[in-house]
Amino acid sequence: MFDPDRTIIYLKKYKRSFGVFRRLFSAQGLTFQCMKSSDLDRLEGQTVFYLFNAQSNCRLVANRRLKHVFVTHGESNKVSSIKPITRIYDHVAMAGHLSLQRYYRSGHFEPHDYGAKRLIMTGDTFIGRTGLAQKAGRRVLFYAPTWEGGVPIENYSSLGSPRVLSVLRHFAGLAGVSDVLIKPHPNLGHRLGMYTEHLLSLAYGLRREGFKVFLHRNNIRLSVLQRMRLAATGVESADRLEGFQAAHALIDVSAMETQCVNERIPYHVLSSNMESLERYTAPEHWRLYRQIAVRMDGSDSVLPDSLGGGVAEDFRSRLISYSNPAWRDQSPGQRLRGFLEYVAA
Repeated sequence: MFDPDRTIIYLKKYKRSFGVFRRLFSAQGLTFQCMKSSDLDRLEGQTVFYLFNAQSNCRLVANRRLKHVFVTHGESNKVSSIKPITRIYDHVAMAGHLSLQRYYRSGHFEPHDYGAKRLIMTGDTFIGRTGLAQKAGRRVLFYAPTWEGGVPIENYSSLGSPRVLSVLRHFAGLAGVSDVLIKPHPNLGHRLGMYTEHLLSLAYGLRREGFKVFLHRNNIRLSVLQRMRLAATGVESADRLEGFQAAHALIDVSAMETQCVNERIPYHVLSSNMESLERYTAPEHWRLYRQIAVRMDGSDSVLPDSLGGGVAEDFRSRLISYSNPAWRDQSPGQRLRGFLEYVAA
């Protein structure tokens, strides 16, 4: 998407991580620079894209000789997606009309911000891909639990629920599969280490019930002992996902939902801590949750007796939309160039 000949990755200078990033980016032939805060103050005439909302971004955003664009690293209805700090950027990229409603309902933006090009719909340009929509390969039940969040109110992970094993068993039966592919959020266990143990316990439980389990580690930290236990239990590593297709997906409130909708993968949402979301979520999206959400906070919640047919195309077109209709049929690289022209006009 980003032209490597015209793009520089700026890293704040941290002694501990410098070597790791240097090896990573050098191996990919990417241009990068580790900079002190004083170095950032001297930049001018560039467009900076921010993938994370962090207080440390404020230092660079204060440099008004640059143009600042927040693209985030996923598109979801999590409360963390609508923090007030988002207002500091010149432009905010989002997936579509339902994202606009979420920002309006949060009170941080108003429709005139869209007219002023502060809010820009970029469709599936920045949302990522699961790669599991193909019609060939091993059919699996795809389970993508999110992490436990930076603070308790942002915890939407279903891994902490005692009924997660029985829910996966139920949906595997509906989908007619005996293989389960698990892809956890890369931050899993970052705040609460027990969530990593929840993941491992689930994998062991599925194996005991006769399921074939594939784990895409997604950079979560596992000890040597934990990796040995997984291997001994028969849990297979799946570093690449090209050989799989999702018969159905079970996801938490997370960016995985937008990816599933975009790729037309049928899914259900395992709902944890969703009560606070109704205020911010677009009404039509909330109505969908009432149909496809599976409550994980009570063993007496009724599970569906069929998978359903996936979300309607008109919902997808509302979730994945473009401020410039011409972007729809363009490659991500073309859209990025068009985006820069759009904000410069």
